[in-house]
Amino acid sequence: MTVDNSVVKVKGPKGELFVELRPEITAKVEGSTLTVTPKIDTKDTSAFWGLTRALIANMVKGVSEGFEKKLER
Repeated sequence: MTVDNSVVKVKGPKGELFVELRPEITAKVEGSTLTVTPKIDTKDTSAFWGLTRALIANMVKGVSEGFEKKLER
């Protein structure tokens, strides 16, 4: 994982993904941990904070495990 300005990039065996952060949100990498925090406190900041965290978590899962669809019998 890398953070360049306002872009978070995630690389893995299944590919590479990136997401551009909103101006209200900041991210930083410490070791192997990515921390997402709000820059300012507005009405919508907590929603963007949670959305950004979920998007990055899904990106990490996607590049490491990939997508799999299981059908029921």
